[in-house]
Amino acid sequence: MQKIPGVYALGINVIPGNYRIGAIGEYHISGNYFYVGSAINGLYQRVCRHLNKNKKKHWHIDYLNFDVRIIVAARTENHQKESEICNYIKSDYIKNFGSTDTGNKSHLFYCSINEVENAFKMAGLKFYVIDPDCGSLSLALKKMQ
Repeated sequence: MQKIPGVYALGINVIPGNYRIGAIGEYHISGNYFYVGSAINGLYQRVCRHLNKNKKKHWHIDYLNFDVRIIVAARTENHQKESEICNYIKSDYIKNFGSTDTGNKSHLFYCSINEVENAFKMAGLKFYVIDPDCGSLSLALKKMQ
């Protein structure tokens, strides 16, 4: 599959628990969140990595035990769009989660799909809402080419 650059938001259901998240500390997290990220070197590859339960812990999101419910994705080569999306989401968040490289307040938000879609629109992005099945993901991303 061709490496399509872009940004994404994973709609996740976090399994209740106390999670030690790298250097930002320990948090009790449970429920439905959206995690915003970028994948300048390939949306398909990055999202499939997040779907994989057996991976090396690298990003803050890797420390959570979660199920992906829905994916919002947009094609862009502008990695700043990730920060724009995070800035447009005004809901509750886990402070500094996933944002050590961007300076945003967070990349993990307790918000609705409507707020995420609105943030993508405000960032000027044409986005797709995708079922987390990698087969569907592959087909959806081909439409983005």
